[in-house]
Amino acid sequence: MVEMKDKGVLFTAGLALLAYAVLSFASMAVSYRQEMNDVTYQEALAERLFSDSESAEADLKDLLTNMSGIGVSVSGSQVTFKEQLPNGNADTFKEGLTNYVRFKHTQSKNLALNVDELKNTLTLSISPSDVNYTHNTYGGREIRINPSTSVSKYLVAAQTNATIDRCEVNNPSVGSSMVLDVRVDGNSSSCYRILDVNTTETVSVSVNSGSIGVSTLPGGRLLVSNNLQNPINVSATVYLIDATEDIISVNIADGIVRASFPEYGLVKTRGVRLN
Repeated sequence: MVEMKDKGVLFTAGLALLAYAVLSFASMAVSYRQEMNDVTYQEALAERLFSDSESAEADLKDLLTNMSGIGVSVSGSQVTFKEQLPNGNADTFKEGLTNYVRFKHTQSKNLALNVDELKNTLTLSISPSDVNYTHNTYGGREIRINPSTSVSKYLVAAQTNATIDRCEVNNPSVGSSMVLDVRVDGNSSSCYRILDVNTTETVSVSVNSGSIGVSTLPGGRLLVSNNLQNPINVSATVYLIDATEDIISVNIADGIVRASFPEYGLVKTRGVRLN
């Protein structure tokens, strides 16, 4: 009888251990499935972040290309910006940006678009040379190019319907750090100067006593201004050093597009590439 009782105890203990093992396995399976579901969900969120930010990048590129009044082209080691000065498209572009941001926020609360600086200065950057094409005020009467690395030459071509009667060089420098090539065509007249300039000094070409000005500033910066009543068409080409077309990109600042799910620690930021 004792032997039968011991066997019963062992059988009961075995069943209990088996039940515990089954329950533990079931609990582990449920936990594993939950972990896999969480991973799958986070992967889906990450894909959505990428899709949302990529879509916004493409939309902003289209807006700038079609509405900003600024053209960008790359050829070899040269990057050319074309714009009317002052830019008559500025108000339309700013309104388009405002409407687009409002629309995207109604679609996704997880997408943030930081376009204030774009409206104010509309700065475009050239990589990898880190040269900025910008404005004191977008839609104003000046454009600026600010290099942080060496530029070998600027070619500035402008067209105006005014008659050009004066074409002067102010503070011609001695040296050949950089070339400034200026060509301003007016009503049956023109101003054409090619200068070897020293990038530690300010050198300028003045048309009609400063009505149109093209200057190189210390650090190799470029300033183009228009004080005429009517707009002028400006083409500004930057000749880059140690850069070729296959590696050059022109971009709107990084971080302008930000998609996030903070509760999951997921953040995706993007700039906007134009070429």
